[in-house]
Amino acid sequence: MRRLMAHPRVAAALRSWWVVAAVCAVPILANALRAATVGWTATFDTAFLQIRVLDVGTSATPLVGVPSTISGSAAHPGPLQMWMLAPGVRLLRWTPLAIMLAQALLNAAWIGAAVRVTKAASTRVPARAVFAGALALVVSLGTEVAHDPWNPHAAVVPFAVALWCTALAVTGGHRAAWLAVLAAGMSAQAHLTYTLPGALLTLTALGAAALAWRRGVEGARRSTITAGVVTLAAWSGPIGMVGGFRAGVVCGGILRSTAGLLKGSLRI
Repeated sequence: MRRLMAHPRVAAALRSWWVVAAVCAVPILANALRAATVGWTATFDTAFLQIRVLDVGTSATPLVGVPSTISGSAAHPGPLQMWMLAPGVRLLRWTPLAIMLAQALLNAAWIGAAVRVTKAASTRVPARAVFAGALALVVSLGTEVAHDPWNPHAAVVPFAVALWCTALAVTGGHRAAWLAVLAAGMSAQAHLTYTLPGALLTLTALGAAALAWRRGVEGARRSTITAGVVTLAAWSGPIGMVGGFRAGVVCGGILRSTAGLLKGSLRI
């Protein structure tokens, strides 16, 4: 294996980020095709998720995550998974496997983006190490998590990407901050288990980029602003939900007060 990795052509291929991403995507897509052949079907939480994904872009666009199975009155923090799945599901809506295939493609995209960002953000990480790490992550997912849109499973890949990109940002690769905050936001919103760790990773990546900016590192200003914009965009659903709720409470209070005053004046 070591001799193969050291071969000039193999070494040159591993330095190309899209080759590494394509190789790592093969097991994910193979698992998805295997699931399709054994009769995979969207049921229960996954079926509800698919319905809400199809609402994205309509007047019923989700602003919070899917309902929690622990409590019917609570939901997971945000809709980012649904928003990111929407293009793939709409493209593949002709098949009942749309959401599963879209999740497989999304996971492959996470891996590809992480490999690309690693190449752009750091020259200290050997190409072989990137390839080995990405492939090890994909293989460790097993036959279910790699393509399963169920939100506890869907949070695994972006959380791993968030960990990796945050580590890059902290060690000087500020260009990885935008992907760190996006992946952390995805995992934090998908399932409550990842909410606190995802928030901490977001703050760490933003802080690392801001610190590099303060030190005058070339390109750090752009990286910090980009990461900040991505963070706001990723969390715009929950922010809009909270803002709308508060606005509704305030407007409701004003309307009730006005109605009370009018009623009192009519009595007078």
